[in-house]
Amino acid sequence: MARPVLSVDVYEALRRRILSGEIPPGAALSEERLATELAVSRTPLREAIRQLAEAGLVAHRPHRGARVNELSPQLAREVFEIREALEGMAARLSAERMPEERIAALRLSFDGLREAVAAGQLQDVGDHIHEEILDACGSDRLRRMIGVHSDQVAWIQSSCYRVDGNLRQAFQTVLPALLGARGRQAVEQSLRRAFREHEGILLALSARDPEWAETAMRAHIRATLKDVLAALASAEAAALDSAPGESPHVPRTIASA
Repeated sequence: MARPVLSVDVYEALRRRILSGEIPPGAALSEERLATELAVSRTPLREAIRQLAEAGLVAHRPHRGARVNELSPQLAREVFEIREALEGMAARLSAERMPEERIAALRLSFDGLREAVAAGQLQDVGDHIHEEILDACGSDRLRRMIGVHSDQVAWIQSSCYRVDGNLRQAFQTVLPALLGARGRQAVEQSLRRAFREHEGILLALSARDPEWAETAMRAHIRATLKDVLAALASAEAAALDSAPGESPHVPRTIASA
């Protein structure tokens, strides 16, 4: 006997499609079409769409149906300002609460990354420090609040430059090819800067300085927002320059966060 399809299954299926760009920003979520594609009834589908709206990925308007949110500078600012406050607090708490052995392990991993980054290997610029801080902050409530916004952050960043596969690989290969030497230099500078910012956060954690840790995290997230806003502005300009009727794939760059 087949297992009943639960709303959580439908939610995860739609969430993956939205985050991957298979369902793009602004796309309508047709209940009839999605129910057929996913082979589910409308009851779990409607519950999944409601949950996506709560997660900030979907806008549901009475009598007009649901659509994936449109990506805009205003939305990016709102999401990243909330992220800055929450992750800044997590960094402050972790500076006091992260076990010394975990800080030592982070220092060891960053020692290895420093050599790789210096050699131009920018596939990994220390993004994992965010997860380490979240895990060590000691506040389940704060972790849940950050978790609510994590999908929105991932969606905004991945939507700024859409490519199948690994986003970091896009930074390293596809994007520089499209933008030429100048684009390659900008991408590399962005990734190197992200590594320096992550390393600065680690220094604050090592010093057990809560204020420094929060300030460093907030500055890092503001810098990432600046990249996102620049990417959106570039995309808008490129779209205006494209010929009528075309649907260009506009390259947009963002730093890691």
